Parts: sequence; C-alpha cells; structure tokens
Amino acid sequence: MKKIMLSFSLLLLVHLFAAAQCDKAVNWKASKVELMDENGNVLDALSATIVITVSPEKLVIDIPGQPNDRIEGRVDSTTCEWKKAYTNGKSVLKSKIAKPTGETASAVLTIEGMDGKFSGSLEITDEGKIIRYRIQIDDYEEVG
Repeated sequence: MKKIMLSFSLLLLVHLFAAAQCDKAVNWKASKVELMDENGNVLDALSATIVITVSPEKLVIDIPGQPNDRIEGRVDSTTCEWKKAYTNGKSVLKSKIAKPTGETASAVLTIEGMDGKFSGSLEITDEGKIIRYRIQIDDYEEVG
C-alpha cells in the first residue's frame, strides 16, 4: 500500500511540474521557418532568428530587426500535454492573430518536444486558404 501511495504521489508531482510550464510565458527561439504546401513540400524557407513568445493570453511571432513582419494575437485556447516539462510533450495554441495589414486570421501553433528536441508548426487560415509553416526550434527560455 505504501508503494502505491508513493508511486501515486510521484506521478502527481511530475504531472503538476509538467503542467506548470503551460501557465508561464516562454520564448521559443527558432532559426528556420519553411513555408509548406498542402502535400508537405517546401515552397520557401527563411533562415533567421525568430522568437515565438507564448503566454496563456498572448502569442507573438517576431523576427528581430523586421518590425513589419511581427504577428501577434490573443490566445483563444490551449491544449497542454507535456509528460515531462520542456522535454517530452506537446502544446497546441489556437489564436486570432493580427497581420501587419491590420486584418485578422485564425492561427494554430503546435510545439512538440521529444527527448529535449523541439519542432513547431503554424497553420494560418486566411480568407479560406490555409498557410502552413514548419518551424525549427533551437532553444527556449521562460519569461519573467
């Protein structure tokens, strides 16, 4: 019985620690973004420093030095499934983003981690068209 209680306590502690990352603001740092077609073929690529800031309320995608390319919006919903914080798991954020033109579009950002290596994808639905990006994430840091 003691083993069962200890195992349950440890499992609960690990789950709480992993879920706690979803309540924090995080800067995900990427070095490459690829524009994909509907079949997964690369149409274009951008190699640059890209910072994706995610918080429970807000999503910001910024390319330092290129303020006209900044995308931001409010987070409408978040699904957070990390078995081990910042190592193994996935976050999915749904957002309404403001484009540089001032118009809005729907966006879904997915960040996945496997053994401490991260990847991301961004789907923007704009005027009935879906624009897909694959993101090479190199690092992260908690903000605040």
